[in-house]
Amino acid sequence: MTCWIAVSEENKWETIKEKMVWAVAQRHADTISKVELGDRLLVYIHDLEEPSFLGAFEIASELFINRIPLFPGTEEIYPLRVKLKPATAFNEPVRVAPLATELKVLKDMGNWQEELAAQAMRAIPEEDYVRVLAAAAVPVQR
Repeated sequence: MTCWIAVSEENKWETIKEKMVWAVAQRHADTISKVELGDRLLVYIHDLEEPSFLGAFEIASELFINRIPLFPGTEEIYPLRVKLKPATAFNEPVRVAPLATELKVLKDMGNWQEELAAQAMRAIPEEDYVRVLAAAAVPVQR
């Protein structure tokens, strides 16, 4: 099992939750092709006033292609998709800034906000996933 940060924008969050799907543009094919059933995914919204993790999901399907537009208000199709199932609902957003020095994946980044915003998704250590869930005060299911 691999844990991932899925980087998105606030205007896409409701669609992700409602349709239970994670989608990326074709240019991120190499990354999303590494996703497997059962992997864990933290959704990180980078364009909030305080960038935050808003939820945790489990990958519930193999990678598939769907060229029907998914997100309202954008011309980009995001055809590479996986279905999600909820792993954890956060009662409140988990702000990233207070955790930045504790998450291994962010320690090696010069400016983690800019670097994450430039990616669609990134593999992270399981301990980072567990740390984010602990910050959300959510028990970790293994």
